[in-house]
Amino acid sequence: MEKRSITISKHKTSVSLEPQYWDIIDNISIEKGLSISGVIELIDKEKNGNNLASEIRVYALNYLIKLSKKSPV
Repeated sequence: MEKRSITISKHKTSVSLEPQYWDIIDNISIEKGLSISGVIELIDKEKNGNNLASEIRVYALNYLIKLSKKSPV
């Protein structure tokens, strides 16, 4: 697990994720032209009352699913 401190809506918080998930979030941030905090803030706004780390994992998996559908197998 890798713990990172991030700022969401001017509030500092810490999130622990496996390094592979942080890699995916890094890629999403580059693709969207946002900071990692910016991507996580988007995820936080969409979450359904679930744990933020869980929501990030689901978002990352959905990103990979969409990406796999775009590229030929």
